[in-house]
Amino acid sequence: MRGRLSAGGRVGRRELLLRAAALGLSAMAFDTLLGAERSVAAAQEGTPEAVAATGSINWALEADPGNLIPFGGVSSSNMWGKELMYDSLLEWDQELNIQPALAESYEASEDATSYTFKLRPGVMFHNGKEMTAADVKYSFETALNPPAPGIQVAFLANIASVEAVDDYTVTITMSKPDPTLPGVIAWSRYTPIVPEGIADEINLLSEGIGTGPYKLIEYISND
Repeated sequence: MRGRLSAGGRVGRRELLLRAAALGLSAMAFDTLLGAERSVAAAQEGTPEAVAATGSINWALEADPGNLIPFGGVSSSNMWGKELMYDSLLEWDQELNIQPALAESYEASEDATSYTFKLRPGVMFHNGKEMTAADVKYSFETALNPPAPGIQVAFLANIASVEAVDDYTVTITMSKPDPTLPGVIAWSRYTPIVPEGIADEINLLSEGIGTGPYKLIEYISND
């Protein structure tokens, strides 16, 4: 697999370290990544060091992703290929505590049969469109019935409905009490948020549009 990603915004040193470890990068590769981040930071802050970030970073995967489809039960290598493009409503910190991500807050009903998420306003997809509740509804409904080669996963099986209450509020109703949903969403493997209707606009096997820190430029399988 050969892919080209472009940075979608400033990434902190701690976040770089976590992503480098997750990707299995060597110390040398991480030093290169950190140097690039410092150059971008200097450019953003207008210091005398300000220069345009250049160069590239290569890392190896133990298996080709095969495709970049965002939804459904797929291989681990698929996740490695796509994870930097997408965000979920929630995320884990390094101690595996659930933290806000695309949702700035959420509330669970006392019986764990519904969850209401307040979305972070002003979040932009890589195509320049603002993320709203309609996109979240579409993403979860697509995750429940993913296009091939993705298959339905048990982690989301208790979701009965997804309602866009307003532009920045989403309520997910469960078919029975399910306290695991926030953790599944924070895991993010099966709950990336994509623009509404994107499956009809691009080839999800080889293209992707998300809100993640990196934008996909090109994907070539088995290269």
